[in-house]
Amino acid sequence: MTEKERIAKTEAEEYWGGLGIDSPEDLNRWIRQGESQRLVDLQEDYQEKKLEEMVLQILSDEKIRTIWIAGPSSSGKTSFAGKLARALEQKGRKTHSIGLDDYFVDRDDCPLDEEGKKDFESLNAVDVALFSSHMETLAKGGQVDLPTYNFLTGKREYRGNRIRQGKGEYILVEGIHALNPEISGNMAQDEKLEIFACPVYTLKEKDGENIPPRDMRMIRRIVRDSRLRGYKAEQTIAMWESVVRGERKHIFPYRQEADLEYDTSFIYELAILKSQIMPQIRDLPEEGPVGSLVARLRDLCALVTEMPPVKLPEGSIIREFVG
Repeated sequence: MTEKERIAKTEAEEYWGGLGIDSPEDLNRWIRQGESQRLVDLQEDYQEKKLEEMVLQILSDEKIRTIWIAGPSSSGKTSFAGKLARALEQKGRKTHSIGLDDYFVDRDDCPLDEEGKKDFESLNAVDVALFSSHMETLAKGGQVDLPTYNFLTGKREYRGNRIRQGKGEYILVEGIHALNPEISGNMAQDEKLEIFACPVYTLKEKDGENIPPRDMRMIRRIVRDSRLRGYKAEQTIAMWESVVRGERKHIFPYRQEADLEYDTSFIYELAILKSQIMPQIRDLPEEGPVGSLVARLRDLCALVTEMPPVKLPEGSIIREFVG
């Protein structure tokens, strides 16, 4: 655990512990008592406070021209990047957002992992040359036509999204490889700020250990992939071990290089995602290559009471997954 991760976890633990929410049983009690909306509001207040602290730190350094946001799969990077961009613009600083996912190579050209499966976590799944040329053009004051990756067709498209960086404006880059020096290495170090966005704090299970954030990210990804990419739960689950291996190799080694860390976890997310994931995994077998993961997901869902409908703020990170 990095020092920034430890600090983020400690701060969240103190906040939620002070409110008496430490375990699934605590969460269930709040839900039964009709406090679901209050939980949502408290979570947003906490994250907004942390975001404001981050924005003030960014604005205090006049040399910064680019902001790089990385994190593992389903960490909420994209939504966090949007929140940060809006917060900066509310302070009068225009931003231009670039998603590294939009620079994926065509799906047919995606590299394979050691098991012969498409390795979407590999840096080679990104057209680094194209991205680098675009960043060089922007740094010189030129205009670029940004691509948009179509996840249904597995190909890049161009939809007229043209940008140019003006004086005092930020370029905000987000993606799983954003902290990899092969992506950002050509930029002047004092002109860039690096942020690692990832779920950090989770509820404690019966053994007193926190639910691993990667388990929560798996649930997020299943729900999102079903809604946005047309994947069945068994497809996403079958890819998950490959995703985790790729993260360990390509993403987490750069976490300690980040200037800042942002905790994208939600104390209530298991309870709100339960209604969407259970119909997808209820009839899946617990035997075979993904059986243990299916059993794990069911055990996690059994820990919490399903949350009733609540009003989620328009820009909330959790909406990236629940819609």
